[in-house]
Amino acid sequence: MILKRFATAVCILILVTPLLAQDRAEKIEQIRKLLAAREYQQAESLAREVLNAAPGDAEARGVLGWSLLGQNKFKEAETAAREGLHAAPEDVEANCVLGWSLLGQNRSKEAEQALLKAETAVPEIKPEDTNEPLRFRASAVHIGLARVYMEQKQLDKAADAFSRAEKIQPKNPDLYYYRGMLDAHRKDYAAAARDMDKAIELDPKRAEAYYYAGIAYNQIKKPDKMVERFQAFLKLAPDAPEAAKVKALLRSIR
Repeated sequence: MILKRFATAVCILILVTPLLAQDRAEKIEQIRKLLAAREYQQAESLAREVLNAAPGDAEARGVLGWSLLGQNKFKEAETAAREGLHAAPEDVEANCVLGWSLLGQNRSKEAEQALLKAETAVPEIKPEDTNEPLRFRASAVHIGLARVYMEQKQLDKAADAFSRAEKIQPKNPDLYYYRGMLDAHRKDYAAAARDMDKAIELDPKRAEAYYYAGIAYNQIKKPDKMVERFQAFLKLAPDAPEAAKVKALLRSIR
């Protein structure tokens, strides 16, 4: 009788485990879609749900970290990344999230170390590879390093890192947003406007991209484009710290 019950339990476990794995995979995919849609609070909630069921899930820690970064919760994102690294020290996503969270706290030297560690663990990505999460992680590593090099005033190294990111994932809006910043540092405002517009095309909810696009168009004397971008910025972020400056610029051309 005991053997029969044990056999029944084993059969149930064999049937249920794949279902649990499938449910987990579907939730991770849903979280990544929420991140792409900038629905960071929902992504955080779902990531924590996955982690409640499997606290050692490194990928869930990674997506939790991205959801926290999207809300500017840099210290919490750092904690999530370090917990992920405790379970998987070489994990690319955890090291990448750690790097980005440290950048958000103005700790660029530590960020560089984490991102370089992530870079060494990034697998080779072939052109035919359709694994988008893998492409995202790899491109995010190079974009993070580009941000570090920008802070260090190593603009050529930053440009090279952006180029590597573009080859891996040319539809990553972060690539164009931060490269637009690099363009502005180099006073190439026409390129800054193009990159910010591309960031807007890929991520229309990113208010900051409209702001910096407006600044770039102002620099290259295209007032119609400037007004269009600034009006969109104010619609998305009416209470942003830059709102007063934007309103003053709009008044100046009327």
